[in-house]
Amino acid sequence: MTESVEVIFVNSNLYSGPQVRREAWEPLGLGRLQAILENKGISTYLVDAYRDNLSSEGILKEIDKKSPQIVAISAVDYTLSSALTVSRELKEKGYIVNLGGYGPTFQYERCLVAGDCDFVLRGEGEITISELFPELLKGNMDEIKRSKGVCYKNNGEIAVNPDQDVVIDLDKLPFPLRRDMPPSEYEKDGFLGATINSSRGCYWGNCSFCNIGKYPSGNIYRRRSPENITEEMNMLYDEYGVSIFGDMSPCFLGENKDEIKKLFRIVRNDIDNPALKFETRADTLLRFRDVIENNLDIIYGIDVGVENFSDTWLERNCKGTTAEDNIKTIKMLQKFKGIKESCGGDMFGPFFEYFTIDFDIHTTIEEFEQHYNILKELGIISLWFPNPVTYYPWISDIEEKRYWQENANDFALTLKYMIGNGLNCGSPVDALKEGRLDERAKHLTDLFDGFLSEIKSCE
Repeated sequence: MTESVEVIFVNSNLYSGPQVRREAWEPLGLGRLQAILENKGISTYLVDAYRDNLSSEGILKEIDKKSPQIVAISAVDYTLSSALTVSRELKEKGYIVNLGGYGPTFQYERCLVAGDCDFVLRGEGEITISELFPELLKGNMDEIKRSKGVCYKNNGEIAVNPDQDVVIDLDKLPFPLRRDMPPSEYEKDGFLGATINSSRGCYWGNCSFCNIGKYPSGNIYRRRSPENITEEMNMLYDEYGVSIFGDMSPCFLGENKDEIKKLFRIVRNDIDNPALKFETRADTLLRFRDVIENNLDIIYGIDVGVENFSDTWLERNCKGTTAEDNIKTIKMLQKFKGIKESCGGDMFGPFFEYFTIDFDIHTTIEEFEQHYNILKELGIISLWFPNPVTYYPWISDIEEKRYWQENANDFALTLKYMIGNGLNCGSPVDALKEGRLDERAKHLTDLFDGFLSEIKSCE
C-alpha cells in the first residue's frame, strides 16, 4: 500500500495530454518548500509532471495514491493551462488546492476563476507556506484571509492580500530536498549534473521586456554567501557524485568581484573536477572579464543576455547596455571558447549561448537590419533563435496577439508573422549535436536576406 502524505507539490506539464519528452530541470523552488515543511514534521511528496511527461489524468492518479490534504501546483506561463485543468479536477475531488509560481503570480484572477483553486500564492513562497500550511492542515481555512502574499475568492470577489515579506538572508533557507528529484532523474546527454540557485532578483531590474522587476521582490537583488553555495555543492557531490553544476539564477556574477573570486576559489579547493555554468548580463561579464579568464578551467558554459545590437532598441527597452557592450561581449566569449577548445576541455554543449529579443512593436526595418547585420558579422547566426518581445504574462496569449495586431507597426507585425509561422531550422543545441550548425546558419541567412529584400522592394 502506498504511504499517504499531507502535502503534495506538483510541477506542471506543458499540456493536459502527454507530449514528447523535453529537457527538464529540477524544480528547485518546490524542493525548498518540501524541505521547509518536512523540517516542521509535515510529510510531503513531489510530482514532477514535466519531467515524467504526465498527462492530467496521470497527475491525478499520482495524487490519489498519496491521499494528501493539500495539493500545491506550480506553473509558468506555458504550463498554466495544464495546471488549471488539474486544479479544477482536484477541487471536484475535495482537495485543498493552491496555485503558485511565475504564471499564477501574474494571472491570479484566471487561476481563481478558471482553476477554481482555494488560493493563489504570489511571489516567493517560503514564509507563506511555512506559516499557512500548518494551519490549513489543522482545518483553519480562515488563515487564508490573513496570510500575506495570498489571493483568494471572497463572496465572488477577488481578494488580494499584501505582499509577503522578502527573505533577505538566503543562507537561512534550507537546501532543496532532492529525495523526489535526484540528479539521476535529470541527466542530460549522458552526464550527471545538478542545478542550483545562487541568487534571487536582479540588480538592474529595469528592462521593459523582462518581468523580474514586476515580480514581487524581483528587483531586490540577494545573494547566498560563497560558503553556503559550496556547502550545497559539497552535499550534491557527497550524496549523488555530482561535480557539474548549472546555476539557474538570472544574475550569477552579481556586482561584487571579491565574492565571485572567493566562490571560485572555494569550489576549486573543495570539489574534485568541478564544472560550472551560469547566466549573466553582458555589461557585467565585461566588468568581470579577468575573473572569468582566470577560472576558465572550471567554467563549462556561459549564457548571456545581449537582446539586441541596435542602440535605439536597447534604449527604448531600458536595457542599460549598448550595442558596443554586446559586440565586445560576444567577441570576448568567442575568444574564451577558442581557449577552451585549444586546451581540449570537456564540452557539455555550446561554451556560450546568447539570448536575443530581436524586435518589439516599434521596431523599424533600419533597427532590425542593424541588429541582423551584426549577428552576421559576428558569425553567430548558427546559434541565433529569433524572438519578439512578449507582453504577457500579465495578459493572456490571446490578448498578446490582439495587442500586437492593434499596436505594432506594419514591419514589426510582418516580421512576427513570418517568424511565428515557423523557421524550420530546429534549435541551436540540436543543430550542434547533429553537426549541422553551418546548415542552420545558411538556412536562417537565406530566409532573412530574402525577407528583407522583399520588404525593401515593396517600399
